[in-house]
Amino acid sequence: FSRDGSPSKGSPFFHPGLLAELDALRLDLSLEVEKRKKAEEAIEHMHAQWKRIAKQLSQVGFAFPIPDESGNFIQGNDGIELLLQQIAVARLVAEAVGRGVARAEAGAAAEALINAKNVEIARLRDRLQYYEAVNHEMTQRNLENF
Repeated sequence: FSRDGSPSKGSPFFHPGLLAELDALRLDLSLEVEKRKKAEEAIEHMHAQWKRIAKQLSQVGFAFPIPDESGNFIQGNDGIELLLQQIAVARLVAEAVGRGVARAEAGAAAEALINAKNVEIARLRDRLQYYEAVNHEMTQRNLENF
């Protein structure tokens, strides 16, 4: 090899395809380096998205495992299990609240119906008393006429 790294033609290790092989190896190496850079960028992007999701979930009360700089999760696998438990509890609470709201709405509707029926009953009772009073008066007149 000469001082610039290229094989010298006078070298006993030189053969005509060696230069082409070295060029191919350099090209392969540069392609692999480029692939690795792209993969590292994709991982960094994924970590950034993961951290953003974790931050948003923490704002609504969920603990989400966050990867550290080396890519390991700070909370380990237990963090995912904890998140799943929190989601299950949140779902149960939401269902219970939904049932409570439905019960309250049904109770309010029933109370409104009962109030309407009570008003109707009071109106009919007043009407009955009026008819009884009229009937009594008519009976008195009939007795007086006899």
